Amino acid sequence: MTETLFLPIDIPTLAASRALMQVMLAGLLAWVGAGHEQGKGAQLWAAGFLLNGISLFLFSMRVPSEWESLATSGNHLALGAASACFLLGFREFGRQSRQTWIALLMVAIPAAGLIAWEFVWPNARMRVLTTAFAQFLFLLALQASLRGLRAGDMGREE
Repeated sequence: MTETLFLPIDIPTLAASRALMQVMLAGLLAWVGAGHEQGKGAQLWAAGFLLNGISLFLFSMRVPSEWESLATSGNHLALGAASACFLLGFREFGRQSRQTWIALLMVAIPAAGLIAWEFVWPNARMRVLTTAFAQFLFLLALQASLRGLRAGDMGREE
């Protein structure tokens, strides 16, 4: 009974399938958001899902060694930009101030990490930890944004 129930799937295959789902969800959200008066939040989420899908596709692709830095940079920057879009979308739905500085921070931290750990002092572990730190800040900012809402207020007309 040492056989597994599921076929083994590698991480790049899982990332590519998740990327495909995120791109399809982006299309759905863009379509739904376009049909609503208050669709700006949904459109920001659609952009976030599209960017997250691009990030996952770049992660799962095998590229020649001369293109690796470009693919890695695109992966990290797309993930940061996706986080910024998600955060701005949540704030739009909650009718909160944009706080563009925190959205820019979501992109600036991975960009600084890329400059430092991909180009100046190559260190993949530190590059990933820097981007993970930006994701941690994204979750804190998202939680603060959601805490600012009262139950049932999201999307309600004033």
